[in-house]
Amino acid sequence: MDGTPNLAQASASVAPQDVAERLTKQVAVPLFEAALLRLGRAWTHNEVVLLFNSRVSWNTVQDWRRGRRRVPQWAWDYLGLLIDQNIADDTSVRDRVRNPPIVAPGRGSHNNIAKFNARRFAPQTTASSEKEKAG
Repeated sequence: MDGTPNLAQASASVAPQDVAERLTKQVAVPLFEAALLRLGRAWTHNEVVLLFNSRVSWNTVQDWRRGRRRVPQWAWDYLGLLIDQNIADDTSVRDRVRNPPIVAPGRGSHNNIAKFNARRFAPQTTASSEKEKAG
């Protein structure tokens, strides 16, 4: 051998776990942010703490969002549950918009309100003035 390193041995010395861990963090941070964005209520670290019902501290949320700490499985499960509930709510609203309730004619009309206001704001007559007119 002329002193050149064996490429197979050199590549085996690189720890693939370290690379996989960094890659996981690179994928997990944007996914975590996308989940928070989908929920639409988590713009600041304080809002994320409130989203998790104060089960985590502000510093922990900051570490999650900056990729310094791994988001635990219970947090992923909770985000998934919230997103599923949000999707179900969206679906029910979409179904109600597709089939709006039909208002029967004459109900909820502005004519009813106009008649009520006409009676309500009509000039008041006293009982003594009615007796004077009558007799």
